[in-house]
Amino acid sequence: KVGDLSYENDHYRVLINPDATVASLITCKGGRELIESGNGFGNTLKAFSAEDTSLHFSATGEPEISTGSVAQVFRVVGAVGSAKVQQTIMLYHHLPRIDFILTFDFEDTVFGNYWQDESKLNVYWPIAPREKIDHDIPFGVIPGRQERSFFATSWVRLGSTKTGLAFFHRGTNRFWVRRNVLANVLACGVIGRDIGTRAWPELYV
Repeated sequence: KVGDLSYENDHYRVLINPDATVASLITCKGGRELIESGNGFGNTLKAFSAEDTSLHFSATGEPEISTGSVAQVFRVVGAVGSAKVQQTIMLYHHLPRIDFILTFDFEDTVFGNYWQDESKLNVYWPIAPREKIDHDIPFGVIPGRQERSFFATSWVRLGSTKTGLAFFHRGTNRFWVRRNVLANVLACGVIGRDIGTRAWPELYV
């Protein structure tokens, strides 16, 4: 069911579905919803196969939830197409952050078209606050734009001057935004059944 796991600390309230997607994320200060629920769920993994078939993350078992002195941990395993995935979500008791740890096994996996970011393996976040996009670059910060790919060195922020969602990453740095849905390109594999963040262009005859 939607919002299978409910968690709250002094900074936010979050509802997480059994497949690790985020149904709701509300700030405790101001009570602002950060996820635009009518536009999908946060932390949605999606790609297209080489045959242009839409692929989504599908859990292969029930999620495991454990609680420690530092955080509550949500873990679920599944797959996107033939790629095996383990998702771990860290909900810290005293911090205004949530960690999403994605572990992939890409053996013999093909995703997407090299020229189309939307066809690759992406993680999506529909953001409710709408005003501006900012991201860092080496030694600075610049604005981003809808419908245009950009490279964020370590973080992206969508929202207003008062409320927004900041996405910090430790993986690939390619992002794009469409209709206020933030997408981070995670991987693409096209030729030779290889997977990665780089690929040779396809050959067209």
